[in-house]
Amino acid sequence: MQGLRQAVLIVSLMLGFAGFGAPAHAQGQDTAGDQDTRARELFENGARLYDEGLYEEAIAAWQAAHDLSKKPLLLFNIANALERIGKYQQALDHLNQYRALAPSSERDTLERRMRNIERRIEEEKANGSVDPIAAASQPVQVKSTSTRAASTGPHPAGIGLVVGGAAGLAVGGVFGGLALRERASARALCVDGADGTTLCPATAKEHLDSDRSWSLGGDIAFAAGGVALGAGVIILIVEATSPAKTAALRFTPSVGPGGAAVLLQGRF
Repeated sequence: MQGLRQAVLIVSLMLGFAGFGAPAHAQGQDTAGDQDTRARELFENGARLYDEGLYEEAIAAWQAAHDLSKKPLLLFNIANALERIGKYQQALDHLNQYRALAPSSERDTLERRMRNIERRIEEEKANGSVDPIAAASQPVQVKSTSTRAASTGPHPAGIGLVVGGAAGLAVGGVFGGLALRERASARALCVDGADGTTLCPATAKEHLDSDRSWSLGGDIAFAAGGVALGAGVIILIVEATSPAKTAALRFTPSVGPGGAAVLLQGRF
């Protein structure tokens, strides 16, 4: 219903612009006609930008059109775009300006619309949200990360490494099981020759290749999981003895030719 009403208002606004550009002969009338023509161009440009989701650009175009034409419905369109980008207070201000000039038949609808926006503003205040315009004027506060306040629970990094390490060990176990299955499948296809050699068909090679791949993946998962689990345990122990020290720790995952590792850097 709101979208239909918006479409009706935009059509009405276009009809309002339909009279622009009428021929005039006096110099003052020529100037007014040029302004009306430019205002119509700005309005149509803003409508295209709004349809493309470029709401800030549409606001700029419609504001310029309003400065030239003073068409009240442009205030309504600007309010719509402001609401789309979350600038609810500015949207409410523009609807207030439009309400002063709107027909009496639209007052009830405008009142409901404005109450909805006011509720959104109150919800933002309750949730601690900050108006982007007001936030721009506030000084930025940078919190120090040199120390971490003591908490009632274990260190999140320690928990994460323990859980990740356990998951790595589990994945390594799964990969190891798959490798054993492929190895058994390859052996089942091979036969021992009379001269003591083992003869395997070409299909066995696929199982052997899969065996090597799963084994490699399992080794990496086991190594990474073991290192992560060990690092997590160390962090939790340090946390239990001195919570402030864990804030100085840095964790750097590393995977190289020798396997996987998690590097801990800091002061204990």
